[in-house]
Amino acid sequence: ELSGGHPVGHITISSPTIGWSVQIHTADDRTPTTLADWGAPVASARNIQGDVTLPLDGVQATSVLVWITDLGDAPNPHVAISEVGLSRR
Repeated sequence: ELSGGHPVGHITISSPTIGWSVQIHTADDRTPTTLADWGAPVASARNIQGDVTLPLDGVQATSVLVWITDLGDAPNPHVAISEVGLSRR
């Protein structure tokens, strides 16, 4: 959750995991309680080969949800995330 509404230009996710997928959801006026409440994703990526930066086109947000949709093909499926960063540009 962000302190107040802010325009978000990009989200960067640092991960050593190969082959994972993600959806990014945002909310501007409240923190949704179910995935359906978040609405459609504002960005997504599939088969990510480690780190990823996704454009969010200045969407106004008070909350951001990083939703992992695929854990990849590792023998012990999991996604390790070391850092998530938001930028205004």
